[in-house]
Amino acid sequence: MLVSLPLLGQKILASAYHFKSSFYVDKWQNEPINQEQYSNAYLAAEFAANIEPANPHYLLTFAKVMEWGVFEGYSVANNELFNHLYMRAIENRPTWPNAYADYAYNLAFIQHDFPKAWQYSEQSFEYGPYITENIEQALAIGLAYWSNLSATQKSRIFDLSLLAVNSNWRLRKKLEYLSIKYNRQNTLCSFFRYQQKPLSEENIDWLNRALCSENLIKEVH
Repeated sequence: MLVSLPLLGQKILASAYHFKSSFYVDKWQNEPINQEQYSNAYLAAEFAANIEPANPHYLLTFAKVMEWGVFEGYSVANNELFNHLYMRAIENRPTWPNAYADYAYNLAFIQHDFPKAWQYSEQSFEYGPYITENIEQALAIGLAYWSNLSATQKSRIFDLSLLAVNSNWRLRKKLEYLSIKYNRQNTLCSFFRYQQKPLSEENIDWLNRALCSENLIKEVH
């Protein structure tokens, strides 16, 4: 069937299936996922990626749908396919920071390959150092694997934490959530207490409420 479709028709069909699968991925950020939605999204994402196997957006969306299935218990991780999808996406758009960051997250939390995850996370910042989603993913990896980090890597996570606090509300809330999830409030609070870069009164107030409630930061640097 696909072979007989004109090229333009195939592209339109792939776009339609990609839109459907992307809709579900966005929906699941705020709403519960169910088996029927996952199955529909998987078929749509797989179809789009098969029709246009060189489209990095379609490849990443397929990988993201699969990840939701793994996290929710609807499927078993297919690491070979994950690696293929992410590597093909990177090959077809080598300066796209999201592809590196998303692959890093997959490697960290599905494939449990921290060294490789760190490598791709750092590569993402070479092409997009201030992308909110990439900072969130790097913080998640660093705080989850804190005991595995070298001194240099811990310093990197501290720098990203400072960037998060000084950036926007979304990043501050994500830092708070991750610090609680991975029990790193005291670690981060100690860093902010002794680091020497300026902190606004507003940010100190937030830090005292979110991370340092038991040992307040009292001075503006």
